[in-house]
Amino acid sequence: MQPDRVYTLLVCLALAVCGACEGTAQDVHFSACKSKSASGVSGLAAQALSSPNADAFSGLRCLRWERSGKRVRFEAINFLAGCSVAWEGEARERRGERSVDFVISDPDCLRFRCGNCAYDLSFAIDTSATELASDASVGFVLHDCEGQERSLGSWQLQPDQASSIRCAYEPNAPIPFECGKLHTPCRDHCQSAPLPGDRADPCDPGLSCQTLQPMLSLCLESCERDQDCPVPDAMSCTSGVCQVRR
Repeated sequence: MQPDRVYTLLVCLALAVCGACEGTAQDVHFSACKSKSASGVSGLAAQALSSPNADAFSGLRCLRWERSGKRVRFEAINFLAGCSVAWEGEARERRGERSVDFVISDPDCLRFRCGNCAYDLSFAIDTSATELASDASVGFVLHDCEGQERSLGSWQLQPDQASSIRCAYEPNAPIPFECGKLHTPCRDHCQSAPLPGDRADPCDPGLSCQTLQPMLSLCLESCERDQDCPVPDAMSCTSGVCQVRR
């Protein structure tokens, strides 16, 4: 292959990954893999995030955004991906749409080292420097080592709201994983075999086993009102238990 063709190919590959990346995202931080200590993650350059109440998000996968003046902060909580990865991320503008995608990638291609880990992510966008619509849908995209991309969700901005959070159940997110805990499978529905001395109750005290789908029974927190729920902005008190709003 001719040198000029090699150069053209490399440029095209760079554009495919970064698109119209122009330093749009600010204060980008990834947490360490939640199943390992931060000191045990090779090459992790980003600082770990801290949630006000990390236990509240156990077993949930959430996307949250908050507006402050011209600045919008975005968070992804408990997204699952390959473990021990030093993630990189950058915003890519969508031409003509007044929106962006936040694209994450694994520069060392370590995603096959072991199973999944749960991570947190945060970044901010200054809307005064970016043509971001007040009702934009900001995509969360994974760019893999084969050059393919897949969506991990999206943040939907609302012009009349200062913040919003949406969650879904992610029973495999708690680290370390243990059935009978908040938002995890009930012990009598756990895939792993019970160990000698395991608790007989399906869920820990204060939690009740609820069948949400034919193959999904989770331990949910009891409640009397929405504010009793672990993440009240994303949950409602329905039939005496806290459930994620659909």
